[in-house]
Amino acid sequence: MLTTLLLATLLLHHTAYSRNECYLVYGTLMCEGKPDTVANVVVDLKDDDGLIDDHLGRTKTSVNGSFSVSGCGYDPLPFNAPDPYLKIMHKCDSASNYTNTRKFEIAVFPVALPKVQNLGKIFLDDE
Repeated sequence: MLTTLLLATLLLHHTAYSRNECYLVYGTLMCEGKPDTVANVVVDLKDDDGLIDDHLGRTKTSVNGSFSVSGCGYDPLPFNAPDPYLKIMHKCDSASNYTNTRKFEIAVFPVALPKVQNLGKIFLDDE
């Protein structure tokens, strides 16, 4: 009984002093050198927490490279909000003749509520 009460108190305390945020991010990946490399690319929405980042959402791009990913996260303390970013693993790499996988990360800065951001076209060739 005491363990249950302690656990409930900790969960309530954690919820009361954390900042929850939800995000919706969409855009289109572009690879001018080899356009077919943007199909079925995994796009992860993550929260930068330093050592271990929280996973907020995941999707795959369509045939033309478009994507929409959403997710919610929380950070402790009322003044600390999640720091969302996209992590994209892709093969738009002309130096390796489009065979090596490269990592591309881009910060997400929502500008209005609800926290929706259109990143537009993301050119992976320009990394």
